[in-house]
Amino acid sequence: MKKVLINTNSIVQYSSQTHLSGIGRSTFSLLKALAEMDKLPFEIVMYSQRVKSGGLEGYHFPFKTFRIPLPLTNRFTKIIKALRLRELFSGYDLYHVPQNMDDNDINLEKTIFTIHDLMIYRFPNLFPHTEQFDREIRHLAAKCKSIVTCSESSKKDIIENWNLPEEKVTVIPWGIDRAIFYPETQAEIVKVTAEFTIEGAYFLAVSCSHPRKNIELVLKAFQIYSNENSMHKLVLVWGNPPEKLLKEYADEISSGKILFLDHIDDAELRALYSGATATLFTSFYEGFGFPILESFACHTPVVTCRNSSLIEMGSDIAHYTSETNVEELVSLLHSFDTADFMPHNFIQRVEDHLKNYTWEKTASLYIKFYLKNLEQ
Repeated sequence: MKKVLINTNSIVQYSSQTHLSGIGRSTFSLLKALAEMDKLPFEIVMYSQRVKSGGLEGYHFPFKTFRIPLPLTNRFTKIIKALRLRELFSGYDLYHVPQNMDDNDINLEKTIFTIHDLMIYRFPNLFPHTEQFDREIRHLAAKCKSIVTCSESSKKDIIENWNLPEEKVTVIPWGIDRAIFYPETQAEIVKVTAEFTIEGAYFLAVSCSHPRKNIELVLKAFQIYSNENSMHKLVLVWGNPPEKLLKEYADEISSGKILFLDHIDDAELRALYSGATATLFTSFYEGFGFPILESFACHTPVVTCRNSSLIEMGSDIAHYTSETNVEELVSLLHSFDTADFMPHNFIQRVEDHLKNYTWEKTASLYIKFYLKNLEQ
């Protein structure tokens, strides 16, 4: 039986970590979905590079693990690359890197990459050594066996920025875990909102920290809205907002109109989504856009923008606004003060839409993708 080696460094949590990154969560969910499939036609081995054992075993996936017991540093990475230790000792037939790039002992003819987005080209000033990274990832993309990405928007970016043939890039959307995201009961919503001292109607914003999230648009629009006999508060899941914003919106924060919440667990997030009038996700750019689908899964409307993958995730169900027009968003926020803001047949439409984004479907498509590349 042929062997697929999956790089799982993104789901190995160290003592200082409190939660997985976005890439870590998608990698974990893919492995979980693959573990629930019957009789895989190949063997999956989870690879990690770390000094101490453990980390992967705690997930209890029915896959073998392969660990190189060396620190994940440049010095030891060079040793692994020079000696080709990973390929030599694991004996893989196909190597899957689900976190955009890898620079160890890669046999590119046996390697596939998941490229989540090309954010680096939209926000080059936010990434150190951008030119060097660009050269390296272009080389990997050109020479690797195949690339998979999570949206048609990201596929378009990959082809255009790296001048790759269309057939080299396959789109497999991520899924939404309906065991986590579903409409919460009113009793649980009341319990969770009371714990966070949220009273009355509110808008919710999640994933706020990166500049591309465009959260300042939301704050500016809400400040104007809140001074015009508004009915809602604004709740932001943002554990460490910059001091500049805390000072700029001090009046709204002190009055309880704007609330910042630290990291929350999935059950709390589900209740907050379910209790919100709408989720505000006005990002400049996303490779996928999980918050849109998570909010839909909790039967809560979404305000987003017509760019990148957000149009795919929002379909014709989301409410759209400009990324830069504050007054347009203010007007849209006021529209939620009335009783007729729900799109027609909203619940049925979101449920039909979410059928395109299940982890079972993602796992099935990845199996076909692995098989195709193992046979070539």
